Amino acid sequence: MTDKEKEKAETKRKAEELLRSHFKGENEITDEKLIDIINEIKKDKPLNNLFEKFKKSYKFFVDFDDNGEKTEKNFFRYFKISSPSELNINPEEITSKYSPLEMFLISILWKQGDFGKEQRILDGIKKNEIIPTVFPQFGRFLKTLSDENHNDEPNYENIEPIIDQHSLRAFCFSKDIEYNEGRDPSYDVYDKYIKCYKSVIRNCKCEDKELCFLMLNEIMFILGKALKK
Repeated sequence: MTDKEKEKAETKRKAEELLRSHFKGENEITDEKLIDIINEIKKDKPLNNLFEKFKKSYKFFVDFDDNGEKTEKNFFRYFKISSPSELNINPEEITSKYSPLEMFLISILWKQGDFGKEQRILDGIKKNEIIPTVFPQFGRFLKTLSDENHNDEPNYENIEPIIDQHSLRAFCFSKDIEYNEGRDPSYDVYDKYIKCYKSVIRNCKCEDKELCFLMLNEIMFILGKALKK
């Protein structure tokens, strides 16, 4: 076994240990527990690399000042959808309807081979039902996020979790559910994940529910990615 393979195996072992110790049962999530998990992640170099990468991307959602206080430049607080129809991309109107920034973002979708996949996200936004694949679930997250942002006091239990292959892998491991790599999970697995996630948010003893919501998404992604064979 090479040094790189040994490091990967040790990181996988560490991720399994964290999931067993913190997510196997129905223990309450507290500020202290979340901090403990993050501190353990930081001790492992590959896990910490994922954490730092994830943290940079999450600045789009929430950022902190020098004192560790959340700033008001918070995407979560301002994301609102007036009507799903306004999100449709019409290729025939590219030159007349869209701003330079919108055209730039559309070009990235096209370059990545993802142009057209936004319709799958719209399916999740428009339909009030579980569609057990990543993009529609992300649409459900955006829709429920927008709905709560119309309230003065958002209820984070009502916001759908962000689910991908990594977070599902972590969840299935922690609950002893079979996870089949490369295959879309069943409706039942998605339903269990969502119910469990919302239960954690509802019962968590964190003072800042928004930060709890963000950190749980982050932790499940990082640990699930480390479990990948």
